[in-house]
Amino acid sequence: MSGLPLERLFMFGFEGTSLPPRARSILEFGTAGAILFKRNIVSREQVMDLCASIPGLVSVDQEGGRVARLKGICTEVPPMRVIGSKMLSKELLGREIRLFILLMRPMYH
Repeated sequence: MSGLPLERLFMFGFEGTSLPPRARSILEFGTAGAILFKRNIVSREQVMDLCASIPGLVSVDQEGGRVARLKGICTEVPPMRVIGSKMLSKELLGREIRLFILLMRPMYH
């Protein structure tokens, strides 16, 4: 990892449903991106606008089950313990991931 600036290893969360000026400054400094939490998410359109305003990577605290920040916005993911307990095949898991990506794509176009 030589040559990679230290700030590129970090992502952070912020308050509110739009990108605050301080968060934009941190992103412009060179951090990898931002993590969205429940406090950042209201609707599909709002999330699309928020993601478009974030330079860099966007991550969501979306674990499935009780931690489902994008519930009603995109494909609902079962809790990870359910996925693990069913020992999903690699093929089935790959299909689910591809489907999730396809369903998320309209949010970025």
